[in-house]
Amino acid sequence: MKLKNSERTVIEEVFFRGKNITQISKDLKVSRSCINYRLKKGMTNLKKLIVEEIGVDNVERLIKSTIKLH
Repeated sequence: MKLKNSERTVIEEVFFRGKNITQISKDLKVSRSCINYRLKKGMTNLKKLIVEEIGVDNVERLIKSTIKLH
């Protein structure tokens, strides 16, 4: 499994550059609904990649340790 470039771009814009969906849609010249779809699809695929890479047990442990930190 691999992230598509469009999904990766939207995820990077939202989480690493702090842009909102309206800004991204203007920059990429696509509709906000398209950006929302790419973001949801990308996050789903990213979750699957993480689970494939480190395993379900480790993901659960990681989530629990992250929750304890906050």
